[in-house]
Amino acid sequence: MALPRPLALLLLLLGSAYSAPPGCEDFPESNPVNLTQALGKWHLVAGAYRTAESLAQDKQISFAGIKISEENDVINFTYSITMLRSVYFRERDNLQVSEGPDGLTFKAQGDSVLTVKRKVSEDCLAMTVPEGSADVGIVLACKSHRAPKSVVDDFTSYAACQNYLFTNVRDNATRFALICEEILQKDPLGETSKILGRWTLAAKASSSPRSPAEDENHVDGWLEFAAPGGEEVTVTRSPDAMDVDEIKEGKYIIKEQQLHLETTDTESVILTVYRTCPDELVLLAHRSAPGSSSSSLFLLTKSGMVQPFEKEKFKNQALCSLLPHVYGIPAEQHKHPNASTCNKILRRDPPKEISEVSGRWTLVAKASSYKRCPCMRQDEVDGWLEFTLQGDEKVTVTRSPDSVDMEEVPDREYFIMLNGFHLPKELVALTVFKTCPDDLLLLYVTKLLKTPIRTTLMLLSKSGTAPAYIMEKFKARARCEKLANVYGIPDDQ
Repeated sequence: MALPRPLALLLLLLGSAYSAPPGCEDFPESNPVNLTQALGKWHLVAGAYRTAESLAQDKQISFAGIKISEENDVINFTYSITMLRSVYFRERDNLQVSEGPDGLTFKAQGDSVLTVKRKVSEDCLAMTVPEGSADVGIVLACKSHRAPKSVVDDFTSYAACQNYLFTNVRDNATRFALICEEILQKDPLGETSKILGRWTLAAKASSSPRSPAEDENHVDGWLEFAAPGGEEVTVTRSPDAMDVDEIKEGKYIIKEQQLHLETTDTESVILTVYRTCPDELVLLAHRSAPGSSSSSLFLLTKSGMVQPFEKEKFKNQALCSLLPHVYGIPAEQHKHPNASTCNKILRRDPPKEISEVSGRWTLVAKASSYKRCPCMRQDEVDGWLEFTLQGDEKVTVTRSPDSVDMEEVPDREYFIMLNGFHLPKELVALTVFKTCPDDLLLLYVTKLLKTPIRTTLMLLSKSGTAPAYIMEKFKARARCEKLANVYGIPDDQ
């Protein structure tokens, strides 16, 4: 049925009444980006969509990243997201690339994978949603996990001009970045002695899958490092283990805090060592040759045994490195530790010298056998302790004066005894343990003066912070100690 002429004219006027926001003329439909500029790893830090439903889906994603690589003139694509505590990877090989009026388009067997629309800044691009289309939305992809506010504002303005009115800036990307920075800290290799000796492979993550015939729960092989002297480290490997074949044998040169091996004029292997606790070694091997490159992450150990939590941490390290294929971690290892592994959760070493605990330590988490006042937030703790040695037999313990969390630690002069400090009259015992990283301290506070006995476990830090994975271990340690009340750790930690 035809609309009445006055109504049709009214609808036409209303439809044409919309005008783009001011400044849209400054944003070209396509700001050309070539293939070289699009290669590499990109973190999706914001999204803009045409429907509220697409926006709601975006808000469920805590992290998203893509990697576009070129090997032997073949374009490969990896898309990884973390959603609802699960990790998903999608890979595409042999992509076709074309430049057109809409931007740089990547397709796989005719299906659109993504289109890079324009350069937002030197380190950020605007592109369509990976594996989606321009009808769904566009995302801001940056080399860094963080984007300056001016860049985000520029992206949202551009999105509004393209009629993408539902925007989401992923704050979790920054938090995820902080986690990645915590668990992937490069070791400067100031002392090569820490990596010397033979190391057994415990887990591996790579950019390429292994043969389907191989057991994904099993890895095999070893690496051995020796330093004859100078700036060289000799690397040998188990001869028949395929899992370590990316690492070439030979004499590596320490350069720019990495181990470099040039097998030929055009082929090289670079090993990056990351900081770990004693008895563990995490290293990234990057091998490059004309037209190809590959990366693998290795978790090795001197003893041949790795705690389940360390393997879980390795999965996160692989995610941060955008290496989707993880081997050597059976499914049952992903579960929470049981009683048989409690004694392995959080490294607990008595201080070699009592002077190691001197100074001021800030409380970052605590677990106790009693509940705090409900008026206090469960995810927050406050306070500090300071230990001042008084010769070889006594130590003065000072606490922050207004902290409720430190009330069970009396301000006193304690006697130094095995593994800690004691107040015989008040029947208070402070048992201290060093843990890893080195700037953390575990403190057990036991008060026997009143019944029932009150026990508190504190995690103290010289820097005032602790990595997220340590917080998870602390919660597990508290469960092992049957301390049900845990404070200072957000629920989404």
